[in-house]
Amino acid sequence: MRVTVIVPALDEERLLPDCLLALAEQEALAEVIVVDGGSADATFQRAVEALARLESGGIGTLAIQSSRGRGPQLNAGAARARSDLLLFLHADTRLPAGGVATAANAARRGFVGGAFRHAFIERDPRLWMVSTSANLRSASRHLFFGDQAIFVRRDLFVKMGGFADIPIMEDVEFSARMRREGRTVLLSGRVLTSGRRFLRGGFWRTSARMILIRTAWRLGVHPSQLDRHYEVVR
Repeated sequence: MRVTVIVPALDEERLLPDCLLALAEQEALAEVIVVDGGSADATFQRAVEALARLESGGIGTLAIQSSRGRGPQLNAGAARARSDLLLFLHADTRLPAGGVATAANAARRGFVGGAFRHAFIERDPRLWMVSTSANLRSASRHLFFGDQAIFVRRDLFVKMGGFADIPIMEDVEFSARMRREGRTVLLSGRVLTSGRRFLRGGFWRTSARMILIRTAWRLGVHPSQLDRHYEVVR
């Protein structure tokens, strides 16, 4: 099963190259697509440079630009993908060893999609608590966040109409629809993601904001009203 990794990026010139170059070690990876949302820095150029190195190793690559917003960026990348399975990876996140092949194997076993368990790069007990909570929530409800590297069969993605064009919670909204379409899975491998949002914004303050956003979303508050509470950290 061919797999395309799609990476949305916005002002990520510092972290994006390492994210992309780490994919060279992944088996079963056919293609990497970077979708820049109109960065003000050198993100697009850094993407082109890193993708050229991946392409020299036999991996198909593409760097494109789209309108800003994670949902539109992910949809733009998926529209250009040529693989059977789509895996969406944030620029500050690293897949576990063999992660692409593990996702492909899950799809071959009949799962329509899923995600990975979560861990932070930084060693901080407070961040460990956040990851533990996220993993328990994902295991029980199969509602996944974008930094868990969500993957889905391409045919199902098309059938579902892709990600919703909403400013926030597009990942959880998508996974909620995906689990209604068939079996989803939380894989045992852990992605490593940056804890910069918590460390720069203040751990307790950021945690309270995230809890507020998730609770309001579950109560039916539209994401456009929640977006003002979400702090962008680059």
